[in-house]
Formats: sequence, C-alpha cells, structure tokens
Amino acid sequence: MKFITRLFYLSAVLSNGTGLSQAATVTNPRCEYLKDPLGIDVEKPRLGWVIEDGGQGTEVRGQKQSAYQVLVASTAELLAADKGDLWDRGKVASDQSIHIEYAGKPLTSQMHCYWKVRVWDKEGKPSAWSPPARWSMGLLKPEDWKATWIGKDVPDVSESNSEHRRLAARMLRREFAVDRKVTRATANLCGLGYSELYLNGRKVDNRVMDPTHSRYDKRAMYVTFDVTEYLRSGRNAVGVILGNGRFFAPRAAVPAPTPTFGFPKLLFQMRLEYADGSSELVVSNENWKMTHQGPIRANNEFDGEEYDARMEQPGWDKDGFDDTKWQPVQLAAAPGGSLIAQMLEPMRVIETLKPVALANPKPGIYVADFGQNLYGSVRVRVKGPKGTRVVIRTTFDRHPDGMVDMGPNRSALSTDIYTLKGEGVESWAPRFRGQGTRFAEISGWPGVPTTDDLELQVVHSDLEKAGDFSCSNELVNKIYANMLRTVRMQERGVPMDPDRDERQAWLGVSDKTSETEGYMLNVAAFYSSFLGECRIDQREDGCMSDAGSYWTWSQSGDPGSPTVVTSTPWSCYLMYGDRRIVADNYPMMKRWVEFLEKRLDPDFIYRKGCFGDWVDAYSMDAKTSDHGATSRELVWTAYVYYNCRLVERIADLLGQPGDAAHFRATAEKVGAAFNKTFFDPQSGTYASKTQTSYILPLAFGLVPPGQRQAVVNNLVKDILVEHTGHLSVGCVGIKWLMQTLTNIGRPDVAYTILTQTTRPGWGYMVGKGGTSIWERWDRDTRDPGMNGQSQTILAGYLGAWMYQTLAGINYDSMQPGFKHIILRPRPVGDLTFVRASHKCLYGLIRSEWKIEGGHFRWDVVIPPNTTATVHVPAKEAAGVTEGGKPAAQAEGIKFLRMEDGAAVYEAGAGRYSFLSKQ
Repeated sequence: MKFITRLFYLSAVLSNGTGLSQAATVTNPRCEYLKDPLGIDVEKPRLGWVIEDGGQGTEVRGQKQSAYQVLVASTAELLAADKGDLWDRGKVASDQSIHIEYAGKPLTSQMHCYWKVRVWDKEGKPSAWSPPARWSMGLLKPEDWKATWIGKDVPDVSESNSEHRRLAARMLRREFAVDRKVTRATANLCGLGYSELYLNGRKVDNRVMDPTHSRYDKRAMYVTFDVTEYLRSGRNAVGVILGNGRFFAPRAAVPAPTPTFGFPKLLFQMRLEYADGSSELVVSNENWKMTHQGPIRANNEFDGEEYDARMEQPGWDKDGFDDTKWQPVQLAAAPGGSLIAQMLEPMRVIETLKPVALANPKPGIYVADFGQNLYGSVRVRVKGPKGTRVVIRTTFDRHPDGMVDMGPNRSALSTDIYTLKGEGVESWAPRFRGQGTRFAEISGWPGVPTTDDLELQVVHSDLEKAGDFSCSNELVNKIYANMLRTVRMQERGVPMDPDRDERQAWLGVSDKTSETEGYMLNVAAFYSSFLGECRIDQREDGCMSDAGSYWTWSQSGDPGSPTVVTSTPWSCYLMYGDRRIVADNYPMMKRWVEFLEKRLDPDFIYRKGCFGDWVDAYSMDAKTSDHGATSRELVWTAYVYYNCRLVERIADLLGQPGDAAHFRATAEKVGAAFNKTFFDPQSGTYASKTQTSYILPLAFGLVPPGQRQAVVNNLVKDILVEHTGHLSVGCVGIKWLMQTLTNIGRPDVAYTILTQTTRPGWGYMVGKGGTSIWERWDRDTRDPGMNGQSQTILAGYLGAWMYQTLAGINYDSMQPGFKHIILRPRPVGDLTFVRASHKCLYGLIRSEWKIEGGHFRWDVVIPPNTTATVHVPAKEAAGVTEGGKPAAQAEGIKFLRMEDGAAVYEAGAGRYSFLSKQ
C-alpha cells in the first residue's frame, strides 16, 4: 500500500515507497490554500492536506483517513525532533483533512511556524510524518507597523487635469547596511496604487500590478516577501516603483463619477533577523529619497503607459547610486481604513503568445493578430535610433480594411508609447496597465517588425487550475475554451471586465458565475477577498453597490446584481466546504436582505429596482430595451424571494433560528404575492411569457403545487417551438437556464440550446470568430457603445452545467466541499464521449465516459477520504458491470436503487470502470 499526500500549491511531495507519507499546507480564514503562506494576519490559521493513495488515488478502494496528528513548532529543529512546542494536536480520531483550525499557543506578529502532519488510514495504520511546511505571521496589530507613509501628496509636472489623467511613476530608494549574518529577512509592503519592489538591483518576485484593487480609504492591502536571498553583507539598497492603478483614478467623470484617493504612496517595513538572535527594521521614513523623473512618464489603466528609455536611471536600486538630484520624500497621510494582508493569489504574467499573423494595412502601420482574446500587454523587442517613438494601440477588434477598431474601447485610449534610448536591442512592456487584447497596431517602428519582435504577455490572477473538460463535439469544446478565456480575463484581483473605459467589478457578473469559475480554477481565496470588498462597501442602511466600490453612483437598490453577497458565499460553502465564509459574510447578507424587505411595497412586490434581464435576446431586434422583455418587477420580486430563502437556509446552518424564522415568513409572503400578481393558473404562464419568467419561478421553487408541469411545458414549448431551440434570456435568465432544464428532466433541451450555431447562442459567437464570450448576443451587428467581447454575464452557470450535467461531477449540499460526491452524467444529443476532471480539496475527481457498440463505458476516480453516489446510465442493474464483473459483486460499491434510467450505487474512494448496455 502506498499512501501519499502533498502540499497544496507547493511542489514538495514525499514518497518513500515503503509506507505512508504526507505533506501539508496552511490557510487562513479569508482564503484557502495559497501558494505563498507569508504574512498571514489572523491568529488562527487553518490547515489542510490531500491524501493520494498510490500516487493516483486509485490503489486501495475505500481508502480514507481515520485519524490525524498535527505538530506545529517555532523552529525547524524542534519540528524535526517531533516536538510541537506551539501545538501538538495529539491523535484525533477524525476523517477531517481540511479547515483544521490552529488551536495552539497564541501566535504573534512575524512569528515563523513550522508544521507537519501524519494520518492513520482506514485500517488504523499510521503514516510517516509529512515533509515540513511553514508559514509566517503578518503584522497583526496597527502598532506593529513602525514605518511611516511616504510619497508626495502634490502633483508633479506630468499630472493633467483633463479626463485622461496622466501621472508619472514615482521611484523611491534608500540604502542601508547589513553588518551581521542574516538568517531571515521579511519585507512588508503597501505601495499604492501599484508597486514593484527591488533589492540590490533585482526585482523581488514576479508579481505584476500589485497589490490588488480595493477601496483604499476603507482597507488597503499589504504584501509580504521573504527577501533573505536578495541581501548581502555590507551596503544594500532598496527601491520601489509606484504606479497609479485605481488609487490615482484614471478617470474623473467619464463614463461615470469615479473616486480617487490621492497620489501614490508607500508604506514599507523590512525585518532583518540575525544569527545572533537580534533583529533590526528598515522602514519607510523621512530618510528615503524619490523622483518622478524616471522613464515611466504616464501610466493610466485605461489610456496606456508611456515610457521614455532615455530617462532610465541605471543602478537606481543599487548601493552607491548618485541620487543627489532626487528629492527628499514627504511624509504622507495614510489612505485611511485598515491595513490587511493580501491573502489571495497575485497577478502574474501567466503565458506569452507570439502573433499568428502580422499585417501591413497602411504604410508604416503594422497590425499583429495574437489569435485569441486575452488580457495583458504587448512586449516589443526593437532596435533603432535614439528618440524613436513606437506607438502600440490594443483592442479586441479590427476593421475590414485590417486596421484596428478602437471604437469598442470608447474613451479608453489604450495606447502605449515607447521612446528608444538607441542602445542596441531594447525590450519593453508596460508595467502598470493591461488591456483586453487580440490585435495590436504598431506605428513608428524603425524598419519592419517581425513576429519575433512582438509578444502578448497574458496577465491575470495566478489561480490554480482546478478542472479540465472536453467532449466529442468540437463546437462545445470551443465554447468551453471561450468561457475559460473570458473567466481568466475577468479574474484580476477582483472580477472585472477587461476593456474599454468601464472595467468595473459588477456584482451581478459573479452571481452564479463564480461556480463556473470554481470548477475551472480554485477561486476560494479570490472570492473570499472580493466578498471582503463587498462588506466594506455596504451602506449603513444595508444597500449594496451594483459595481463594487469603483463608481460612486452605482448603489441602485436593485435586488439582482448584489445577490453575489448571498449566492457566492453559499457557492463557496458548497464547493469548498468552508462554513466560515458564510459566517464571515452573514451580517452583510442579513443587512442586505433586510434592506430589500424595507423596500417592498405593501403588497410585497418589489418595484424599486434598476436592471431587468439585461441584454436578453429580445433586445436584438429592438423589441425591448436592454432591460429585457421580462417584467422587471417579476425579476426583482423573484430575487427578493430567492435572497430570503437563501439567507433563511444559511441562518439555519449557522444556528440562528430566529433569523431563519423571520426570513422564512417574509419569503412566504413574497412568494404568495408573486404568484398572485404574476401567475395565471389557467394557462400555467407567468407575466411576460418569456423563458426567464418561467425559469426563475422554477429555479427558486415559486411555482404553486400542482402547477409545475404546466410551467415546465410552457418553458420547453417556448424554447423548442417559439424560438426553434434557441434561448431568449439575458444575464439574469442565463444564470439559471441550463441548471433548471437539467433539474426538470430536460438536459436534452439544454444541449439543443448549447449546440445552436445561429443567433442567439454561444455557437453563433464561435461561428463569427469569437474567442471569448460576448457582452451581447448580437455584438457583431451592434454599435460599439456597450458591446464588449469579454463578459461572463452571458456565460452564467454554463461551465458548471457542463461539469455537472455532461460529465456528471456534482457536490452534495449535505456534505459540501465534495466530501460526498454525486456522480451523474447525462448522455445527450450527439455526444459519444466526455472527459472531465475537477481538483477538489480532497484530490482529483475524474469522470470519463464514452458510448460505443451500444455500451456506455465510464471510468471514474473518487479521491481518498471521500465517498460518492454513482448513477450509471443503464436500462437495468443486472446489465451493469464494474471491472469486468457484475457490479453487484464489485469491491467497494453497494447497489442502492434504479432511478431515472440509471443504476445507483454507493462507492468509496478508488478507480472504477463501469459498463452498461444502452
């Protein structure tokens, strides 16, 4: 027997080949399973580990953990001696392997913690100890910060009062001495809006556009680096470049009033720990110097970055640099609010792409096509005379004549300018801005560029890949790939559209879509952080923003968009089994729903919203406004009901019976009013008679008893007959359409919608060359005003539906986090195979099925320490085999029943191979 666990997101894996071995990771309450557990600023981090049986999760059926023991020590030496001076949990009879809350001695700021774990298997046999893992604590109290905010709270000569706000990047530096042996050095940095840290001529880490966006006057995020390797004996130099980000707002009033927070500033604190046991701080204070006369002359997220290589200052981040022309820094005011550790994955350059084509549509103008829509910036490799200006404009679109179409960018100039220094081959890319890009127009190039001279640096939050999906239908595969590209473009610290002059964290985008993202990528930390942003942005009366905290007008009181604050914590609970994420956000949820209750009319109908079923298919031919053909009051009231029911359920989970009773009573009143106002029991129709008007009552459980089939029939007729197999929904209906069709027993209808190639539909986007999900079903014929090519609002729950319905990988809400897995594929349409996997917190779940020779062949992997209910499509149980013998005789599974054309089994961990007659 071989029993291996590994570190979440870290590379350390131990296999001694003789017995059991483990590895482990650390998390904190706001985000799970980070790559770099440094600077944790909570006093009770949580631990977790993955068990891999035989390296594949397949060798021993039913393998599970029966007990565990965790040791946490203050030094690596103590841990190696099996002494947990901070915490020795002792042997605990439990199968829990995630969300283990630290319960040892109190942890203090900047403490280093070393830990390991061992487990006992299902037979009670212990493993070896895991390889050691570690984490470090951040600065837990405000008084732990000894540094001072520095910068310059006045404009420099580059600043412009126009709408296209320009401000040069600011460079700050300081030298310091190291006269003893350093055993560890840890730097804590909050550089607003964006910052890059340099030590002795080297950039620290490969993060970009760091820290992430936040409401800086309410909370600002600091990042922590282990910089031991960057230091040396003697003189050292530290340097920081400050970009503008959203701190110095790129806009004032276009397209909407935008808050700005001042001029870039820095808080820096580095702790040097010496071999003699002493320590020393290097902090930001009046002893630093700064300049705005560096090469980054402007950096604006919407308009672009301007870089003059002639103004580079070589050695500025090394000791001995002549900084006599630099200015003393000013002590700056703090941005306000709290300082918290940035406990989510940073932005990084994830990949680079060469152009697939390079055209020359006009003299001196070159257009690079990178082949797909992605977010990032263009790196150039160029040689030419000093002072030559190379101009790069980026966009998703181009005109029929081959020139780029900047219209959809609206007022965003999206123009980068590089001025050559004339010293051989020069390589450059913007530091502090990106853009949704497929095409790049280059002008001013000295000579003729080649595809080797250009590359697209793809940038997004460095989230771990969690899922794979493919099937026999290439159109479906292309739609999935388009969704994944769109999701990646949206995930940039907060969920945000990637182009034009908007780029807002629309709350309605992430409602339900976060679950699609969760199947593709590990978004636990990402959404935990974003929900923290939502909490600080909530008004005193409970109202939530529609677009995060980046536009000042966006608190409309609409019940739909802010539902992310109830639905996403619940989705994270279902996907990751994280009860704390609902507990942390419960006060926000409760106040939000109470706000909605107060705005109900006396008849319990909600009439004070804003958005409807935004950009539904009816708006293509101008039958309706962008708010959609479905009654907005119907949509708003349905969402009030849904929010009440969801918060009722969460209140029950958290042991709040009084709250649960209150929201249950409100939901019942709203539900009765909804059906009285909008439902016609004679025809089984809802007001507006649209797909969305049927989907929401079906999805939310609003349909009166005895009337469900009539409503189902009307929905199916509308899809198959009235719209010839097409959808007609907008961004509200799409969140529930596919899931609801599966739940009512019509996944075949959902598949018909999915595979349409005429408008409206995702296949139409593919047929028109789309490589991401559009903002509108008809964006190819629309004016560029509100017409993005990368919006998850029209993807909704589609990705999750592919995993859940086509591949059959589902969580169990009663045992969330995939502790118990529901495996139930639905072979539909022309599909002959589906291959999918999802990496949950317990390990890899795999579902691969194919139909050949009249048989359904299905290979399944259930990770150790979990169980599953397995639905094998079959006419009868007697015709099902597993591993070549009757399933009833197979090890590790138990037949339960026949249900809806499937033989249902209970199964433990392991690899299974089912075969049934079709």
